[in-house]
Amino acid sequence: FFFNDTATTEIYTILFVGSADVYKRQIVNSPELGILGVSKSQIMPIWNGSEFEPRMMLPLSLSYDHRLINGGAAGKFLCDVVHLLSDLRAMIL
Repeated sequence: FFFNDTATTEIYTILFVGSADVYKRQIVNSPELGILGVSKSQIMPIWNGSEFEPRMMLPLSLSYDHRLINGGAAGKFLCDVVHLLSDLRAMIL
């Protein structure tokens, strides 16, 4: 859904980086089209407007080949992944 007509392969990598820094840029090598980096989840204080509350946070990082994948579609893909992970019931529907 987010590959253009020139894509000949559809190779995508999900990389678990453990407790390492997920925000380091992953390098996309041919024939890969993208890499979804997943780091270790942790409970962090998040401000809800009136107080801090503990929330489970899962750092994600998306790197992709800009020659083959539209940036807007890649952003929507990452938002969809975040939505599915934040509400697992959405995967069933």
